[in-house]
Amino acid sequence: MIRQTEGPMVRGKGGGYTVLPSRKHTTGIDKLIDDSDRTCERTPIMKLRVVYAIKVDIRGLTTLQFNTERESLGDVKHISVIFRFTENHKKTQGYIMDPKPISCRYVLVSVANAVINLVVVSILAVFFWRGTWEVMDVYVFPDNFELTAWVSVAVGNAILFLFAIMQSCFKHVNKIKNPFVYFVLSRLYVYLLGCGCVMQWRGVWFLQDHYTGKTWQSATGSTVIGVSILCCLRCLGGIVASPLVLLRDNDRDNVFVITRRFTSKVVPGVKFGLDVCLTVFFINNLVVVFWRGTWSLLDLYLVPDSITVSGAYSFIISFSLAILILLGQHSVQRLSQYLHKRTFLLQILLEDMFLVFAGMQSVCHWRGAWLLQDGLLFPNNKVLSVWVSHTVGSVGLILLFSSRSYLTSGCCLDTIIHKMEGPIFDLRFWELKEDQIDKNTDSYNVVETKVDIQGSDCDSSPPVSPSECDTRL
Repeated sequence: MIRQTEGPMVRGKGGGYTVLPSRKHTTGIDKLIDDSDRTCERTPIMKLRVVYAIKVDIRGLTTLQFNTERESLGDVKHISVIFRFTENHKKTQGYIMDPKPISCRYVLVSVANAVINLVVVSILAVFFWRGTWEVMDVYVFPDNFELTAWVSVAVGNAILFLFAIMQSCFKHVNKIKNPFVYFVLSRLYVYLLGCGCVMQWRGVWFLQDHYTGKTWQSATGSTVIGVSILCCLRCLGGIVASPLVLLRDNDRDNVFVITRRFTSKVVPGVKFGLDVCLTVFFINNLVVVFWRGTWSLLDLYLVPDSITVSGAYSFIISFSLAILILLGQHSVQRLSQYLHKRTFLLQILLEDMFLVFAGMQSVCHWRGAWLLQDGLLFPNNKVLSVWVSHTVGSVGLILLFSSRSYLTSGCCLDTIIHKMEGPIFDLRFWELKEDQIDKNTDSYNVVETKVDIQGSDCDSSPPVSPSECDTRL
């Protein structure tokens, strides 16, 4: 599926590749080489060995990598140039692959994945959180608001810290051969870590309510402080949760991984310990600060007199935002890549605004599901209501192999949006067959050929010698 250009490629002004006119249309690599030789036979040339590594993803983006070796006066230089093409390109430059058409099957599977995340996985995650949170409301010092908050903070942060600092030990579970034993231990790990996340959030949330009050000033300050500090730390992605985040339990490599802000490897030492402390005690708590502020503003101004109606409006807002975000993420990604090469500050502003937008969608979605449970799920029997929520959420997500979707541990960096080849929010509950081919390696179609390039076309300046062209490229 290689679409051939009308002639050999030459490096033009600005470093891009253009096409020299050839005497005939050709569709094969061998014919192109012959044709390029005839085109350049009367001009000074430089031999250029080009290896094309071409990768097309399912959204139509094409990555074309030129891995070149220049031969000039015995001097060999290695150059790598990355191009990105979209299906909207009208003019052909060099060799590019025809963009893969988006099939009806792909559209249907993508829509199904989005619907499953919006109405099944995310709702079950809220069931787990609401049930676990309010079970503690019932049993953990229900008559002392301040004490129950401090107990939740202490226990929740302790669980997250221990799980993060000991993750190298937990990874030994991956070596267990018995699938049943692995299933039980890994799901127990996720469940306990999830309970720790809920405790941490509940404690920080309640302490803010207790010491700053439930006012618009407190809510606004909480939102602004959370966003501002997370932006400075480049960890704003942590405010995004299900339905825009899907973590599958069958990903053995990452089940026992708790990411950190700075260190990527689990190496016992002071640096690793400090990084864990920063992530658990500071960054994770700042995410709670943002969520509490945004949620409280909705409580104050979005139909505060009716829990059910307010929850329904939150759902409507969340679904509307989700559609805009999922449809617009590819455009944001391409714009981020464009700005990264030109105006770095605008790129950061774009990415941060998009992540805040996505975080607000998550807050609205969770608030809607939570309030509707409060208003409709056994409203006259709170104990039964919270235990049903906890059980349905826990068991449902285990059966769907998606229980990790309710975790909030770890740290998500914001510096990778412009580097991502896939979508920003990967919601593949079901995968197409072509998505499952060799995920751990790059599936490139590699074509090797030799092209003759005129020395005078190295750029738009007057003709130069091959050696000068070499150093300039």
